[in-house]
Formats: sequence, C-alpha cells, structure tokens
Amino acid sequence: MAEKNIRRIVVKVGTHLVTKQDGTLDTAMMRRLVSDIAALRQKGIDTILVSSGAVAAGKRRVTTKIPTDPVEKRQVLAAIGQISLVETYQELFTAHEMVTAQVLLTREDFRDRTHYINIRRCLEALVKHHIVPVLNENDVVAVTEKMFSDNDELAGLVASMMNVDMLIFLSAVDGIYAREGEKNSLIKVIAADDQSWKQCIRSDISQRGRGGMASKCRIAKRVSHLGIQTHIANGQTPHILLDIIHGKNPGTVFLEEERISMIKKWIATSERDVRGSIVVNNGAKEAIFQTEAARSILPVGIVRIDGSFEKGDILEILDEKGERLGLGVAQYGAETAKVSCGKKGKKPLIHYNFLYKEST
Repeated sequence: MAEKNIRRIVVKVGTHLVTKQDGTLDTAMMRRLVSDIAALRQKGIDTILVSSGAVAAGKRRVTTKIPTDPVEKRQVLAAIGQISLVETYQELFTAHEMVTAQVLLTREDFRDRTHYINIRRCLEALVKHHIVPVLNENDVVAVTEKMFSDNDELAGLVASMMNVDMLIFLSAVDGIYAREGEKNSLIKVIAADDQSWKQCIRSDISQRGRGGMASKCRIAKRVSHLGIQTHIANGQTPHILLDIIHGKNPGTVFLEEERISMIKKWIATSERDVRGSIVVNNGAKEAIFQTEAARSILPVGIVRIDGSFEKGDILEILDEKGERLGLGVAQYGAETAKVSCGKKGKKPLIHYNFLYKEST
C-alpha cells in the first residue's frame, strides 16, 4: 500500500511490549512508540492506539493484600494499573505537543448498532481533531460474556468500525515463521486465498497477557477480508511503524481484499452476538455464497431454523454439513421465519444488504 493512501491506522501493543519482566511499565519502549506515532502525525497519518498493560502495571503498584477471586483480582489490578498506563502515555505524548484521550470499552459496547455508532462518532471526533485515542478493555466492568477474547479482538473491531487503512499488531516477534526458530523462514506476505500459514501457528498465549500469535492471525485474516491490510511485526525494532508505512514490510502482512460496506463490517464483527442460526440447502448455497451475485436469503432455500431471535438480531448461516457460510441480520422474528421455512413467495429472511459472506 502506497504511503500517500494511508491516512488512518490502528496500532495494537500488548502487555509484553509495554511492561518489563518485573511488571513495571517499559517507558523506554513506550517513548519509542509515541515518537513514531508523532512522526506519523507529521506525515498526516492519524493513529488509534490500542494498548494493554493495565493489569500488569497494577500488580507492581499493589502493596496491600488483594482479592484472591480471579475476577475481583483482575478488576482491582486494572483499576490501579490503568491510571499509571494512561498517565505515562499522556506525559510522553505531551512532550510532542499531542493530546491523548482514554477510551475504555467492553464487548457489550459493540453489540447494539446504536451504541456502536455512538462509539464511532466519539472516536471520529477525537481523530478529526488529531487527538490520539488510547483504547483498552474496561477490565473493571468487563467480566465473563462482556469480555473481549483479548485486545487483539478489540483492535480488530475498532479497525473495522473506523474504516482505517491499516491495522498493525506489534508483537515481541518479527511475524509468522514457516519453521519455528529459523529467522530466514519468515513469511512476508499472505494473500487472500492463502491458507498454508495456518499450519505454522501455535496456540500459545503471552505469559503476561491474554493474546498470542494465533489470536493475532485469526483477527488479521478476518480484518483483511474486510478490506484492511494487516501487519504483524516486532515492536522492539526501532522505528517499526515508520518502516511499515514506508512499505518496507519488516514483518508479516495479510493483504487486503475488496472493501465492503460499513453495515456489513459491523455484521462481520458480531459473531459472538449470534441469536440464532439457519441452515440453507445446496441450491441456495451455490446461488448465494459461491458467486458474486447480490442475492438475498429466501425462506424457500432454508431447511432448518434454530433459536428464538427477533427482527434485527444476528443470525449464523450454515450449510447442510454444518459449515458456516456467513452472518446476517434477521428481517423478522423466529416465529414467522419458522412458519415460512421452505416455502416459496415469502419475503427474504436476510436481505443482501445485511448479509456478510465469509471467505472460503
């Protein structure tokens, strides 16, 4: 992607990068990151920063006995550590005469379409005035179903929401390796139809965070399918952001596919908010999902409907083998849908404008 076409990016940094082994914030690393973001602003590129590290920073500051319950412990440490994390970013950005804003989110914030739009308006206003949003999961209130799988998921959701030009995951490694431990086996480019990289990924998570390479790759593949080029690179490399923007490709890049509408991006990132499912027959699968044609899903092509959903809910679309084909928004409730299932002459259950087809 040419630098002249890049005007807005999302950068995600994990706990492993912003904290030292002893749990204290790595201000030297954070200073380099902020310096790069400031340099990008001089080039007319705005950055939305997704930063982990609050819980780890909180551990270092606690001098009294903390709860042993895992949920309470995480809430307490996040509440303590988030202050240190944001204050450090504020101080570092101020040195470049830049203003920052803290934005704490939960998975719940992305479920309702109206709430989703309100968050986007807030972030748009911040970016419009060249204020750097510093995002993190709100661990104080995010428990169980309200939690993101990790901040990689949050970064992917925000990248899609804000229609950015590029998503960059900064990790402690250079990218994806075809052979573990062999520096010369770095996979530089992953095309849209390339699936071979999957066999190179382990499911390990970070020792000081909740994410890992498998999580980054899963989100990277999804976001690139939405039309956003996604990079995984080593955040410990000096001026890594500038190198990526200049097209040097120091890590692994997932090439973007054709962009889709904003409403379909919202649907694509709503897989954890599914309220029901439908199974389509092979004829509907071929006509809708195996062509570029703009076709809606009619009841005549549906063989089974599961769940108690209402109009506006997210539905999972499966084929007769149980493989997922995509997601869509129900145009009416489950009661009406089940009566119409398999019948001709009925209005679409999922209109094409509200249908997201997954890549194969």
